[in-house]
Amino acid sequence: QENCLAKSAMSVVFGGLMGFVFGFMFSPQANMVDPEEAAKGSTRQQVVRHFRTVGKAGMRSARNFAVVAGVFSGSECALEKVRGTHDMYNALISGCFT
Repeated sequence: QENCLAKSAMSVVFGGLMGFVFGFMFSPQANMVDPEEAAKGSTRQQVVRHFRTVGKAGMRSARNFAVVAGVFSGSECALEKVRGTHDMYNALISGCFT
């Protein structure tokens, strides 16, 4: 049997990584700006501004994914220990917690 704390910590780390990737990939569509505003400054300044914006969105998404993954994994592990079984109902109940 795995330690619930270690399992939850691993889920938080990998959930955060996955959230950052999703936030980084999908934030350009969500953060559409005025074309005139986006064209201000040199090309280097525009690229730096874009990656800062996308990076912030990635971090927000990473934080949210990490919290959800940690709560789900921790509650599932705790339920397995309390119920003494490893079945689909642990995941189902854990999904209700998140």
